Amino acid sequence: ALPATMDALVVVQPRKLGDGVLRGLDAWAVAGKPLLVLADPYAETDTSPDAREMGAKRGGTTFDLGPLLAAWGVEIVPDMVVGDRTFATRVKTQAPGGGVRELSYPVWLTLTREGLVDDELLVGGIDQLNLMSAGAIRPAAGATSQLEPLVVSTTESQLIQTLKLGFFGDPEQLIRDFASDGASKVLAARIAGPIRSAFGPATGRASIVLVADADLISDDTWLVEDRSSGVPMRRPISGNGRFIVGAIELLAG
Repeated sequence: ALPATMDALVVVQPRKLGDGVLRGLDAWAVAGKPLLVLADPYAETDTSPDAREMGAKRGGTTFDLGPLLAAWGVEIVPDMVVGDRTFATRVKTQAPGGGVRELSYPVWLTLTREGLVDDELLVGGIDQLNLMSAGAIRPAAGATSQLEPLVVSTTESQLIQTLKLGFFGDPEQLIRDFASDGASKVLAARIAGPIRSAFGPATGRASIVLVADADLISDDTWLVEDRSSGVPMRRPISGNGRFIVGAIELLAG
């Protein structure tokens, strides 16, 4: 069982969880206790041993929550990440024949206010979020809970197979093949309302924030080194830290 004295629980890129841990998370959620989950279909900054196997340039691990998401009435589209032409991040890549050139990489997202839901307190004071290869959250069939979007893509977006991001991935090919499907995708959301247990007849009301990206907490995603003062320091370039801290504080009350 999870410690009952905790005010809130944060779960980051859950994988290979035993039955006892899954049951503990299930009981926590059904009891309506505050829960923040970062579940990434392609965590590029994961440093676990199998993240360095062939097929991964930077991480590439996939979350596994067993039956829990379905019990909460949601799913993260498997083996797919969200690409967005509007929020594409400018990156430098090696050019054919040598040299370096810049391009707009559509699966690394620099989200502005357009992607942050205006009337949500959690993202209301944030101007920018940086995400890497985030997934798409959607209601599951037969859901009784409510999915309340917090962070969304633009309609200039599409789902991209994770296998295109691994060892044989080609950023320039992704850009050439990009074709938006005209639909906005939910990247982070609050789950509220009735949910059921994945392991029994128990029901409850959810107090969950689900983010389909775990890379947003990596320093590389939202901090840069600043030597302007003569002393190397890390300086934030987006509101990732504020978003995570705010989510925990808001959930914990």
